[in-house]
Amino acid sequence: MNQVTVVIPVYKDWPTLSNCIESLKKYLHGQHKVILVNDRGPDWEKMESNILASIHGDLRFFYKRNESNIGFVKTCNKAVLEWEKSDNDILLLNSDTEVTEGFLEEMQRILYMDKKTAVVCPRSNNATFLSVPMNSNSQYVSAANSYQIYCKIKAFLPEKEECWTGVGFAFMVKRQVIYEVGLFDESFGRGYNEENDFCMRVRKQGYHVMKANYAYIFHSGRVSFQNEADELELRNSSLLLKRYPDYWDKVEEYSHKVDVVDYFADILTDVIYDHKRILIALPEDMGKEYLLRIISQCQESKQSSRFDYWIVTSRKNEKRIKRCIGKGIAFRMNWLGETFHMAYCLSEPNKKWKAFLDKHCLFTVVINNFSNLNVEEDMGRWGGLNSLNVNGLRKRWEKDLREDEYRNEERAGSKYIKRIKRYLYIHHIWIYVLWHRMKSKYGL
Repeated sequence: MNQVTVVIPVYKDWPTLSNCIESLKKYLHGQHKVILVNDRGPDWEKMESNILASIHGDLRFFYKRNESNIGFVKTCNKAVLEWEKSDNDILLLNSDTEVTEGFLEEMQRILYMDKKTAVVCPRSNNATFLSVPMNSNSQYVSAANSYQIYCKIKAFLPEKEECWTGVGFAFMVKRQVIYEVGLFDESFGRGYNEENDFCMRVRKQGYHVMKANYAYIFHSGRVSFQNEADELELRNSSLLLKRYPDYWDKVEEYSHKVDVVDYFADILTDVIYDHKRILIALPEDMGKEYLLRIISQCQESKQSSRFDYWIVTSRKNEKRIKRCIGKGIAFRMNWLGETFHMAYCLSEPNKKWKAFLDKHCLFTVVINNFSNLNVEEDMGRWGGLNSLNVNGLRKRWEKDLREDEYRNEERAGSKYIKRIKRYLYIHHIWIYVLWHRMKSKYGL
């Protein structure tokens, strides 16, 4: 395997860059090197003095400075195609990251497991579909808790998985691929979506993009662009979709191939929740008095136990509950995207409800009366995170959720909305830009 050159474009925010440099000093082996490129952001002279002081005497680190501010994309291209003349593989690393032990060796190991692998990205606390946990509950998770969850599930994950695209915060590219297709398209300006465009180009050449599940890098996110990030992302999304109209569809297709341990990581590890999360499913329409009694019992149980109760129900039931009590008590399945330890279903679920419960809960218990709940005993069925339980969960996941009716209906029901959204992104991006400007200016 080649040696690796880590390229770090630098714009601003010395504290996060300092953490990045210190982590590289600790975990980067001596045969590899780092190029820090100052892109002359705010206070670039102070940034320069800080960098030079930090890397002084460490022969693995090299410092470069652009003559003027040229943006992330051009900085990466200049560093890789002009300054770095060796045959080293390249790791493009954001300045607001912190690496962990063995990160580079593991990423490069995956890079060379298959000669047709072009790009490898690690797991993180903040990297869209590479985040841990990767479901919608990740918004509640701190960086420290994310890493704690990751350490607990790591042994149960496959070492690598193919993904449709990469995430640019930590982007390892095989040098041979760069010789064949170049690096980033400078049409993407200062940044955002340039890595997606690159991945689409290498895929056309028959290469693969992989995630290395045994490598982890912390990421702060949006430190450099901050207020202009939304506009940059919207503009470049339009450009990307003009070139690859099926891009969103392919991303969604790959998102359904997630491993069950990854999907339920927050539930399987119990790092972030003080109480077990229990979902009460009410598929059938019920009388107002019975609904209110169930809600009252849930609220009483929540105050006196170590369980938190959520309710998912039909449209008619939800409307009745809203009229009597208000919002935030019960939800329809289309509005509930989180994960739960267990579900109680107060009637035999049809295929649609069963698919929903399998997707959101570790397991489901069917009962015909709310007073029959025995949560302590039923939760004991799980028994914790171990190979036997994970294998059983994985088999059920693969059997029930591969191409179930709920997902097919979900895709079919939203395909027209996606077409409209895609059209607006491509042809009327100014609508989105104007909206985001108004949000920023007037606090909408």
